[in-house]
Amino acid sequence: MINAVFFDFDGVLVNSMPFHIQAWQSVFKEVDIAVDANKILLAEGAHSIEVAREIFAANDVRMSQAELQAFVDGKQTLYQNMTEAKFDASAEALLTKLKTIGILTGLVTGTSRSNVEHTIPAKALSLFDAIVTAEDVASGKPNPESYLLASQMLNLVPSYCLAIENAPLGIQAARLAGMSVWAVTTTLAAYHLSGADRIFSSLGDIPKAFSLMHRHKDAEN
Repeated sequence: MINAVFFDFDGVLVNSMPFHIQAWQSVFKEVDIAVDANKILLAEGAHSIEVAREIFAANDVRMSQAELQAFVDGKQTLYQNMTEAKFDASAEALLTKLKTIGILTGLVTGTSRSNVEHTIPAKALSLFDAIVTAEDVASGKPNPESYLLASQMLNLVPSYCLAIENAPLGIQAARLAGMSVWAVTTTLAAYHLSGADRIFSSLGDIPKAFSLMHRHKDAEN
């Protein structure tokens, strides 16, 4: 039984990853470090400061926490100035459908609340029963903290929750929280998402799956 569906943000609800990649590559280029786009895609879900720390360490560069924070702040500013990310057209329809069949919804992301509010209209944000962003947890994905917090906010057992993700760290986080996971191949190929229970090409393919689940539930009752 699924009582709530939790959505990741970047690459699931919004087409933001190309702009994150561009921003990361730009700020690292300023310090003569080339970053492969796939590195950013596979790190999606982790806190930005952890992403930066890992890339610097791989290039034998050590920075203080304050220096890392300043670097990440610069990337954040650049991203918000350049992004043209849009709320997925099928996302609002899916959220509305879930509401009509009595399923709660949540947004669970490793990105900042300002990024969320910068992209998703207030009306659409009101469709979420719980919102967890980077500021709400100590550890980013793959730590399950964000998903556990979201289930606690809705007073639900994690096993009754479903996460929709697009990256390995998010899938791992939801799994560690005890949730089922569906994935969408919006940013990575299916073989990167093998930890998910089901894999879809986009959010637009998911409503049919919920319709089938709902019909089966009605038949059982």
